[in-house]
Amino acid sequence: MRVSFFVVIMSLLSVASALAQGIRGRVLGEGDKPLEGATVVLQSSDSIYLSGAITASDGSFSFTNYPPIFRLLIQHLGYQTHSSTYHSPEVGDIHIAAQTSTLGEVSIVGRRPLVRLEQGKFVYDAPTLLKGRIANSAFDLIKRLPSVLESNGSLSLVGASEVTIVLNGRPSTMSTGQLRALLTSMPASRVTSLEVMYNPEPKYQTRGAVINVVLLRGEEAHWRGEVQTSYMEQYASSFSGRGSLVYDSPTLTLDALYTPRVSRSVSPIGLEGWHQVGRKRYELNQEQTISTSGQEHLLRLGADYTPSKDYQFSAAYTTDLAPDKASQATSVGTFKQDVNNKTSSTYMHNLSASYTWGKGLEIGVDYLHYRYLSAQMMSIATTSGLSDFQIDASQYAHQAKAYLNGSLTPLNKLRVTYGGIAQLSRSQDSQTSHTLKGALVSLPDLSALTREQIYEVYAGLSYKIGNTWIAGSVTAEYYRQGNRSRWHVYPSLSLNYMKTPTHIVQFSLSSDKDYPPYKQMQHSISYLDVYSQIHGNPLLTPMRTHRASLNYLYKQDYAVQLFWTYQPSYFQQSAYQSTEQLILIYKTLNWDYALRMGANLVAPIKLGQILDSRITLGVMQTRLKTNDFHGHQLDRQRLNAYLYLDNSIMLLKRPKLSLDLSSYYVSPSIQTNYDLSSLWVVNAGLQCVLLDDRLTLSLKGNDLLERGAPRPTAELGGNRLVMHVDKHLRSVVLSLSYRFGQYKQRKHKQVDTSRFGG
Repeated sequence: MRVSFFVVIMSLLSVASALAQGIRGRVLGEGDKPLEGATVVLQSSDSIYLSGAITASDGSFSFTNYPPIFRLLIQHLGYQTHSSTYHSPEVGDIHIAAQTSTLGEVSIVGRRPLVRLEQGKFVYDAPTLLKGRIANSAFDLIKRLPSVLESNGSLSLVGASEVTIVLNGRPSTMSTGQLRALLTSMPASRVTSLEVMYNPEPKYQTRGAVINVVLLRGEEAHWRGEVQTSYMEQYASSFSGRGSLVYDSPTLTLDALYTPRVSRSVSPIGLEGWHQVGRKRYELNQEQTISTSGQEHLLRLGADYTPSKDYQFSAAYTTDLAPDKASQATSVGTFKQDVNNKTSSTYMHNLSASYTWGKGLEIGVDYLHYRYLSAQMMSIATTSGLSDFQIDASQYAHQAKAYLNGSLTPLNKLRVTYGGIAQLSRSQDSQTSHTLKGALVSLPDLSALTREQIYEVYAGLSYKIGNTWIAGSVTAEYYRQGNRSRWHVYPSLSLNYMKTPTHIVQFSLSSDKDYPPYKQMQHSISYLDVYSQIHGNPLLTPMRTHRASLNYLYKQDYAVQLFWTYQPSYFQQSAYQSTEQLILIYKTLNWDYALRMGANLVAPIKLGQILDSRITLGVMQTRLKTNDFHGHQLDRQRLNAYLYLDNSIMLLKRPKLSLDLSSYYVSPSIQTNYDLSSLWVVNAGLQCVLLDDRLTLSLKGNDLLERGAPRPTAELGGNRLVMHVDKHLRSVVLSLSYRFGQYKQRKHKQVDTSRFGG
């Protein structure tokens, strides 16, 4: 099988490169002279905006993707606006007439769509998504995407088992939390589009769905930037700032971003129920309060050098420093009490670089260094006496990756992709404990070294047949950890049918594998409090994920989706009340499988320029099965529904004053051995924009009803556990931002997107 796979790859790579067919033409003015800098707008036959281009020095322009019947609108200063409908991509020379009299500003009236389909990607226009809404950062903008839900700071995409965020199409070795910190620090104004891929190409080097954040580039040399400060009150005060400076030119882009944060939080957690050990049952009523404080500094420096359209060099350095985080957890209950003081420091450095040349060939490297140090002092009081002990822990991790991505167009409408990835990781973890007083608790010392190697090669084909675009790929992966090694093959298939730009259907099918975190695979025990412990599991195995989805897009605003996900060897951390000791064990286990299937609908609701709303409605069936959950067999099923409503109300046009109201409801659901209560989240915000859109003042209240966290309940073997984590969730955020160097592009250099508003 391996031999035939590599033969296929080598055969694909041997095909010669050629240019793909698309719309091509020239714009000519008086005297049949080529017009440089003319705006060419590609529309569907019913005037829906699809794309835009600027003519070159010889008057030429081109578009790669187009419907069977399309319209071209052409505009140039001093010339009359030209409009024509075409049935063939070879439009030839287009002559436009000179303006014979002085006219006022000419506007192209049309409806700029929120989303369009391009080569299997749902591309959302960021300015349209942002219009009239409160979004201070790129992370806030992602939360505005249809089918994206947030719960306690974590994002999920309906119809996908997991979602990964990448910047400008380049994956990173940064963790989800580190990347979220970067996106939270990045101004929303820097984002030009968001690409959602349920079945991404292998070049994205990730499992599951992908959201690609595409950053804005300028057309002429200028400086711009933004400064912001925010204050958040959530039963404790937090402050953050942000400074962003960008230099843009046709060949060089430099950007610098710095974000300092000073945060404090208070999180109460309650446990109730009963716990039976042997024949004795203990009533459980534990209350824990965790208070945290610390500062964090995030810095990013980036550069893109593009000497021509076929060559680009990009590099970025990102560091996230949290040198003095401190927390105190106090636990009081029916049978034990303790005080847990912990200090920690975290340091992350990430360096990435890539070079692109020719018709789609890219090489890149990415290196990440991570260091974590902590010291924990715990004092426990029980009826048996007192015990004080200290736990020192550390983790040092290095991860290096090199990759190559390429594409060829050997035949008209045929595209070949290929590439490879090599990734090496090393993680050194240690834990030592010292008894200071008493001997009620003893923890083993831990020292573990994890080495990991991953090598991948992939090949893919895409072909356009009439109105149908077909894409498929195969990825072969060699994985080695310690003395264990495995070969895996991951196939994927995507079908896209566009009858017209108003009717688009997409079907995708994929398979991949996820690996558990290093720390969860170690034979270790750590304390959360006197009752709760975290146990490692060296027997954890990776889980396979098979996905299928069917999407229908109507008028580029309405979306219907059917999805199915099957995960053998599914793993997830869960809580278990031991039948041998009076302890609560958090441990990650493999289940036989997890199966999820469902449907959701996304629809807009608009009332002129005053109300802009979006509703998402869906249902999902979940089944979780295991033959060995701490010696128990479980087969759990649940049907639940969710409703998301996002509203933006324009109160005043001058000054710009808008009201933002959003809410979502999730009915009771299940997760591992938990029954989760329903969620009901209501957010509200007020935003005022002044000084020609340079000054923005916003006030936002999150989770006003404090119903944004589920209440997990677990019953097993005569034990019952109810967790109360739904307190202190409400927050109020006051933000002030100022943009400077706001550059207005020359009209003949870029499409004026503001003219396509409805």
